[in-house]
Parts: sequence; C-alpha cells; structure tokens
Amino acid sequence: MDPPQPRLFKAMSPRRTTALAVSMLLCATATPAIQERPLFSTSVELVVLHVTVTDKRGAHIGGLSRDAFRVLEEDRPQAIHFFTNDDAPVTVGLLIDSSGSMQANRELVISAATAFAEASNRQDEMFALAFNETVRRALPAGAPFTSDSGVLREALGRAVTARGRTGLFDAISEGLDYLGLGHHERKVLVLVSDGADTGVDLPDWSARALAAWSASAAPVYAVASTPDPRCNGELLRELAHRSGGELLDLSALSPEEASARVGRSTAVRLRKVEHDPAAFDQIHAPIGTPIGDRVAVTGRLLREEGVLALCYDDGSRSEHVVRRDGARAAGPVAVRWAAMRVDALAWRGGPDRVQAAERAIGHRLVTRHSSLLVLETLDQHLRHLIPPAPSRIALHTAYVRARHGTPLSPAERRAQDDARRKEYHATLLEQWKARVAWCRRSFVLPAGYVYKAPPKPERAPPVGPGTPGSEQRYAVDKVFRGDEVEAADDPSLANVLVEAWKDHAPYVEDLRIAKTSDQVYAAYLKHRPEHGTSPAFFLEAADQLARVRDRARAIRLLGSLHDLALGEVLLLRTLARRLVALEAHDEAIECFELARVLSPQAPQATRDLALAIAERGRARENKRPVDACVDYERAIDMLAVVALGDWDTRYAGIELVALEELGYFVARRSALPEARERPWKIPVAPEWVAILTAELRVVLTWDSDRADFDLGVVEPTGEPCFYNHPQTKMGGLLSGDITRGYGPEVYLLRRAVAGAYLVQCKLYAPIPRRLVGPTWIQAQISTRWGFPDERRQTFGVRLGSTAAKIELGVVEIQDAPAR
Repeated sequence: MDPPQPRLFKAMSPRRTTALAVSMLLCATATPAIQERPLFSTSVELVVLHVTVTDKRGAHIGGLSRDAFRVLEEDRPQAIHFFTNDDAPVTVGLLIDSSGSMQANRELVISAATAFAEASNRQDEMFALAFNETVRRALPAGAPFTSDSGVLREALGRAVTARGRTGLFDAISEGLDYLGLGHHERKVLVLVSDGADTGVDLPDWSARALAAWSASAAPVYAVASTPDPRCNGELLRELAHRSGGELLDLSALSPEEASARVGRSTAVRLRKVEHDPAAFDQIHAPIGTPIGDRVAVTGRLLREEGVLALCYDDGSRSEHVVRRDGARAAGPVAVRWAAMRVDALAWRGGPDRVQAAERAIGHRLVTRHSSLLVLETLDQHLRHLIPPAPSRIALHTAYVRARHGTPLSPAERRAQDDARRKEYHATLLEQWKARVAWCRRSFVLPAGYVYKAPPKPERAPPVGPGTPGSEQRYAVDKVFRGDEVEAADDPSLANVLVEAWKDHAPYVEDLRIAKTSDQVYAAYLKHRPEHGTSPAFFLEAADQLARVRDRARAIRLLGSLHDLALGEVLLLRTLARRLVALEAHDEAIECFELARVLSPQAPQATRDLALAIAERGRARENKRPVDACVDYERAIDMLAVVALGDWDTRYAGIELVALEELGYFVARRSALPEARERPWKIPVAPEWVAILTAELRVVLTWDSDRADFDLGVVEPTGEPCFYNHPQTKMGGLLSGDITRGYGPEVYLLRRAVAGAYLVQCKLYAPIPRRLVGPTWIQAQISTRWGFPDERRQTFGVRLGSTAAKIELGVVEIQDAPAR
C-alpha cells in the first residue's frame, strides 16, 4: 500500500479562560488583643509583605485576587487586612534603533522612549542602549540606571544618530545581559525599531539566540509603526511573542498608550505546539496567542492521523486529533497554510525570505514581499500575459481566443506550446551559430583604411522629444568612476578614460573634493541630516569612500541604503551592483535573489543573480576552488534558463548574450583543477556551448523597464557600430537591440587595432518620473575578455528624466599585436 500523500489541515483549539498576572503588593496585619478598659493604649504592628509570583519558567504572574493567597505564621493562618496589586518596581531596558532607516522617525523614537519613562513607576530603574551596527550605552558608566525622564531624553538625543546598518539581534543579546545588572526581580526589554536587521544572517543567528530568548524570563515589547514599508513587522512580532511580550503598533497606539501596555499583560499564552515529526510537517501556529483566544494551527498531515498538543505558559496543554478525512489538499485551508508559512519565513533573511516571496506569489498572497496587480479588462490581461480566473468565463474565453485562437484542450495547448518552443529554439540556434562564426572569423583591414560614412538621407521633419531622429539633447547628471586600470606588461592592455560629469546636488562637491577617507566621511556626516533619506546620497558617499579605498565604510553606508531599499526592485539591483564592485559578494547575492523573486518575469533579474554568483566564484578561485566550482555551476545553470527560457518578446536578444557568458564561465570552471574531480553536466546540449574571446567587450545595462537605450562604439577607423550598423569591417559586432527592458546590449571585438574606441550611449525614449529617482546606466568594459590577463572596469551614469547621446568613455589600445 502506498504511503498517504501529505494533505493540509487546519485545527482549531477550544476557548479556554484562565487568569494570570505579573506582580502585586500584599499587606497583612497582626490583630491586637481587645482591651476591656480604655485606660491604656497599645500600638498596632503592620507587617507589609511584597510578593512576586512566577511560573516554573520564572515568568511573572499577576492579576491574582486576595483569595489566591494565605499568610501563615508558625503554621497559624493570619488575617489579610489590606491588599493591593499596585505596580511593583521593575528593571526596564530600552533598546533604541539608531540605524539609517530610522532617520525619518528619529524624534518619534525618542518621544516613544521618553513617554514610557514618564509613565513608569518612580521606583523603576531604566537603562538605554542605542544600536546600529554597534551597540552603545546611552547613560554614563557611573550612572547605568535612571528613573528621570529628562535625563533619559537628553541621553537619547546624544546617542540616537540614525545612521549605519541595523544590528538588531546583537542589541537584544546585550540588553538581556544588561538586565542582569538590575536590582528588581521584574525585568522587561522595550525594543523601539523597524526590525529591518541588516547586520546578520537571520537563520544562522536564530539557531543560537531565539531559543535563549524563548527561555528568558524577560519579555520583549517591540514598538514600531508597521505600515512603514521598511518595517519588518513579522520579525518584531516573532521576537515579542516568543518572549511573552507584545508588538505595540504606533500606527494604532499613541506613545503614551503603548507605554501603558508594557509589562501589563495578564494572559497565559500559547508557548509551543508538540507533534510527532513522522505524522506532521511544516506546522505553523500563532505562538503567543492568549489562552482565551481562538488558535488556528495549520500544517501538512503525513499519516492517516496524528495528535497535536498545544502547550501554554502555565504548563497546561490541550490535545487534538487530526484525521485524514478532515484534511484538505487545496482550497481555503491551503491558502491559510500558505499565509502562515509566509509569516513564518518572512521575518528571516536570505533563502527563507526568498522562499516566503515565492510562496506568496504562488498562492497570490499580498505581503510586504509581493505586490498586488489588479487586472480588470481584457487589454490589461493581454498586456501582462496573465490569464483571467477560469470562474470569469467570458473574460477567460476572450483571453484564450485572443492569445491562442479557438480554445484548445490542455493536451493540444501543451503540444502547441512545445511546437512553438521548438521552432523558436531552432531559430535561436541558427542565430547563435552565426554569432559564433562571426566572432571566430579573421578580419584584415586594408592599409590606411578609413571608414567613409554613406551619404545621409534628407533630413526628416522634426519629431517629438524622445523619439528616433529627435535633435533635442538632455542633461546627464553624473558618472560614477571606477578604479583606474593598472598598467601591465601586455602592450595591448587598454586604459579606460571616463570623464566625470558635473552634478549639482549640494553634497556632491564636498564629497568629491575630499582627499582622504576621514574627509569623505566628515562630508557625509555634514550632509546626512538633510539628505539621510535619499538613496542617491548614500550611493555618492559610498562611491567616494570606495574611491579613497575605504571599503569597510563604503559597505557600511550601503548597509544604510539596504534599509531604504527593502521591497524596491530597482534600488535593490543598484545596491547589489555596488556591493559586487566592493566584493561584498554574499550581501550582493542576497539583494539579487530578492530582486529576482520580486521580478520573475524579467530574464535580466536571473542574469544579474547568475553574474553575481559567478563573480563570487571568481574571487574564490585561488583560496576556495571547490566553492568556486559550485558557484560557477550554479551561475551556468541560471544562464541556461535565461538563454532557453520562455520570455516576453521584448527581451529578445538577451538569449545570445547569456549563451556567450555561459561558455565563458564553462571555460573558467574547466580551468580549475578541482573541476575534474566533480561530477557535473553542462545543462544545455553541446551545440549551445561555444568558448569565445575578445580583445574588447563592452556591456551596457540600465534599470528602467520602459526606456530604450542603445550602445554604440566608434572604432579607430571612424566606423560606428550601432543598432542600425551592428557589424563593422574590423569585426566589431553588436548584440540585438532591446527596445524595452533593462538590457544588456553588448559590443564584441575579437581582434583590436591600436587606437581610441569611443563608447557611446543613446536614449530613444523619454524616461518617466520614478519614485526611486533617476535612471542608472551601467557600463562594463573588458579588455582581453576570456584571456588570463583580462582586465575590467565598471562605472555608471545617472540620468535626468530624459537624455540624448552620451559619451561614456574612451578605450585607448596601444600597439595591439596580431594574435
């Protein structure tokens, strides 16, 4: 008998009510003897008992009434004359996020922390830690605690700087240690942050720390504004619930209301769900739910039945039997399970965050890692190539007819798609063979050859701006300079000369005239209060730090930009490219992975990720060659998807570039001795693999989906290589013209002659205004591409809303020998 297939289930716990609390003040008196004659007076001794009640985990229990207590003296009951559950003193740790992502909310953060101090018990003792990538004490070492809200506000004003990356977990870890220095039994951490941790690998960290927080008797109360797109509410909720605290949302509560709820929770909460791993998989439950609330538990049932045990803070548990006949393979239960699965993964980083986004998109869930696209008309569905739901019969039928003619059966549709794909691959293979043949052909220029342009046709009537033939010119804001290409023994090595365009942003001049790292950083600090929410500001500052070779600070500033870039595809790609240039490969790959999930319809997203992984492989060749092989293999697999995938026709041309790069990385992998010991198969047929080389290769990409950029190179003979003249007598070859999308466009020259090669770019369509700022063009120039002495330089150009011809740079090749 075959084992049962996993099915999804949803179990609901019955409502239970129970009281629990935090602490109280208990008073008892000794009753004096009654005097028969009122001639003498006697004193009454009042014994005051401070009582703290905890559970077996050490967590505080409160809300108990007088009847819950007995006072015994030498085994004799004593009467309780006075009883109060007034707030007992507590040690409070305030953890204040001081990273760059909190720049806009700096004053709100300080106000929230101060409001808590003002509402607290006068006997409370408080400390404050401000954190970005480092954790700093706000109060002086000689006075580590305070109960004065004024002192606290002044200290936070000095400590909260709103810059750098977010080291959230380090702050909580140090905060838990600091609590141990407090003098009161009750202890609470108050975390004021957006939860956008960019200083640690969350899955790795959670294995070491989250279990410790769960076992800690100190609850964590997270204070944040969850509607902020940068806020990782899932992470903050997870931290708070695991510790027995609460997420306090400043979009629904005032700072005073939030502070009043800290430490006042009186509910027994769900702590964990116990189950047999052989019976269940991927169990998700709302940990931290009060015992009186309804609890929904979802997961995958692997057997005919299994038992789930819901365990609460007070040691109680309730068991529920889940049977196969009550589970469902699809429908609302599957959607609920997917939603809880996304919540369980979304707060983490790296692959877990990518998986969360993929799960959300696959189940059409709207989360902070996916977006909602509302399509109403047939034209909208056809434009985005998304079929309407089958339940919308008329619209779905019209879509099928418009896309495929008469509706086909599923088998006929698959056969039609297979035939179309086979025909397309046959055409692509012919184009690839022609490109390989051209790149391997020998070209001989006649002595003294000078290109003569054909006579120009009569000038056409004036056309509107942004269209081919327009004479309107537009301003270029800036060029990012890369490191100068160093000299080498090979006389054919090119020197890339890039003119630095002027930029009128107020901070640019101060950053660019700085000569040392400290001077650049001082200029950054000077302008940060005014421009601390501008991505362009962090990019410029990081680039100038890279210019003076301060890699560590440059990466740290880009970490501040990472906090601003969460969920924004274009900014993620720009950030990732900067990180690649700074050799921060792991961070760059994480950004590209998320951008790929958020933009799955664009092959450029897959290519970007493949190239970043391959770049890490290149960096590992000498010290970690086995890992380099793994990276190259993964990159090659992705480039095969780009080359032979089923993409929108507006991206036509990227396939040949991907095949070109696939062969390049196959060659680099094969050159490693360790590659011979690894069993691996190239993911495409042999006819798709060709190892090409070039003495000059130029790649142009951009980050605007609706712009049409054209790469061009004017060779030393004066002959231009542009979209309307893609082959030159010298052997220059230009890839296909991508009119919509992100590029790439590639110029390839197998053998170069000595002289100057002018690299140009033209824009033939206006660029719409964008919330993320101006469009970025990136050019990578490689000399001796595919040879052991290959050299590369990458730089970028930032455009305004429109542009015309742009001279990106000049490549000087001196005395190139015949090869």
